[in-house]
Amino acid sequence: MSIEVALFVIVGGVSVAAAAMMLLTENAVHSALFLILNFICVAFLYLMLDAPFLAMVQIAVYAGAIMVLFLFVIMLLGAEKVGQSAREFKWLAPVTLALALSFVFATFFAFSAGDIDSNDPVASGDPLLRVVHAASGFPEAVDVYGNGELLVSGLELGGGSDYVAVPAGDYAVSVAVAGDDPALALPLGDITLQPDSAQTAVAYGAGRLPSIALVNEDLSNTPDRSGRVIVFNAYSGAPALNIVDPGNDFLIEADEEVPVIYEALAQGTASAPELYRQRTVNWAVVPSDNPDNIVYRLRDYPITPGETQLLVIGEEPGGVGEGLRPMNIALVSQTLASFGSPSAIGASLFVKYVLPFEIVAVLLLAAMVGVIVLTQRGDVKPKPGRPTRRKVSRPLTSVIASQTGHDVHDLPELPRLKEPESAEPVGD
Repeated sequence: MSIEVALFVIVGGVSVAAAAMMLLTENAVHSALFLILNFICVAFLYLMLDAPFLAMVQIAVYAGAIMVLFLFVIMLLGAEKVGQSAREFKWLAPVTLALALSFVFATFFAFSAGDIDSNDPVASGDPLLRVVHAASGFPEAVDVYGNGELLVSGLELGGGSDYVAVPAGDYAVSVAVAGDDPALALPLGDITLQPDSAQTAVAYGAGRLPSIALVNEDLSNTPDRSGRVIVFNAYSGAPALNIVDPGNDFLIEADEEVPVIYEALAQGTASAPELYRQRTVNWAVVPSDNPDNIVYRLRDYPITPGETQLLVIGEEPGGVGEGLRPMNIALVSQTLASFGSPSAIGASLFVKYVLPFEIVAVLLLAAMVGVIVLTQRGDVKPKPGRPTRRKVSRPLTSVIASQTGHDVHDLPELPRLKEPESAEPVGD
């Protein structure tokens, strides 16, 4: 037994045991703690699947924020107290049993009606095809046909089409001037499209009858901060090309050792996909038989992570009497997001499974309301409203007498102040 299988068995067993204890324990707080343990086990399983982002979300969102909310509701409603009389819902058991039986019946019906054992394997997806016009001998905009069916229309020289999904199989590719009768299309050659693939058909050549080549592209996810580059040679001015890295000044000395990126790339062939770290490169295209002659310069060309770039080194008509001049056709494709990455999760949740995601959100809201209803205590007495004034059981005089030691009517008479003598009237 490998270490991965052993870890899966151990963590999976702990997860199942925690889920069972969550359902069997009578204390709501203990049940929530067992649920947290289950979430941690699921996060560890995500780590085993090389999905660290999902593991982080599982811990931060579910074991963190959501469980804090659950514990807050449980303690706010007093459901953590054991031994108190709880409200009984007589309708809860039959409704739960009916829902469980309905779920089992629906699952059994889906499996039996689906004929899983008798179904053939699911066929692979249709291949993706795009076309690049790099035929300098056919400078007009063209329409491209496959087995007589229009694939791409109005494709300019030096341009590439978008990906189109076509059935897998063999295709006889032909090309005609844009808008012309399809019967006048010139045959380019035959290509074979493999299922579940991404391929680029490149029309190239300096004569009036172009050739076609098929480039298999790799759109799988790339490592962090890395991009993928494929080079196709559609240049007719040399039997083969080298891609070298002379630096920023593009000066190649006779005795200088220049790093060769791609070597002896023949016309009509593509290089193998190569991974490069994110950076800006200054590459030079030179003939294999004359490395001192720079045919084309790739100045400050960016290599971007998460992309597959197809570089087509071709040629285009120059000015009057200038013949052909080199050109570069750069086609950029986004690679597939890695499993468990934020891009992959966002595409799955908010594009492919947006409706189930919203339904689950509504179910979680309903579950929260149900928790509040089920954990509400039934023996809570409402608090009184405004407090009433306390009635005095004895008269006020008795209270005063008990505090002073004398009856109110026996209190000594206080001395009176003498009235002031009035002044004698004036004139008497």
